[in-house]
Amino acid sequence: NTTYNMTVSAIVAGVEAEQSLTLPVTTPPSLPQAPTNLSSSSVTQTSFTLSWGSVSGATSYKVYKGGSLYASNLTSTSTSITGLSAGTTYNMQVSAVNSDGESVRSETLVVTTASLILVYQAYFAGDYLYTAINGEGPPPFQQEGQVFSLFQQGTANTVPFYRCFSTSHGHFYTKALDCDEPSVLTKEGVLGYIATSPIQGTSPLYRL
Repeated sequence: NTTYNMTVSAIVAGVEAEQSLTLPVTTPPSLPQAPTNLSSSSVTQTSFTLSWGSVSGATSYKVYKGGSLYASNLTSTSTSITGLSAGTTYNMQVSAVNSDGESVRSETLVVTTASLILVYQAYFAGDYLYTAINGEGPPPFQQEGQVFSLFQQGTANTVPFYRCFSTSHGHFYTKALDCDEPSVLTKEGVLGYIATSPIQGTSPLYRL
């Protein structure tokens, strides 16, 4: 990004003629290379950490989410991406900046946040309420409607939410952490994951 003044003259019979008019020539700016090695970590339902490789000569970085500028003037090679929606895909890019300007953007990194699964309430014999995915369960269970949602993927701030089966009654139950009364309840597997502390967009699920 430097300007040079150029002139030309002719030499005839050993005598140099008058120089031409000056032509200013400016070299293109020395922009940094685009960042590489983008990666994501600590992916939750509402956030993740975006990282990339250091670029020689860069003084800062810009992060783009979905083609729009998300953050600028970043001096480290990672940043937290927050305020996201569960089960949603985000396209991330990073550019490097120096005194001459901004590099082209990096290749796109596609990141999908942890998603939710719906859990429905079932009604049995007019007396008890049970929960099962999409109202499944042995007759005469009837789906009454959506009660709550669970996270589909476990993260650092969630624990498994198990489904248990009563061998004596033939009913499905859901339990947080583990199945009570192991002598009569069989742990069938994990329905989903429940947060151990409040997360954006969630509300408490009480066990009575």
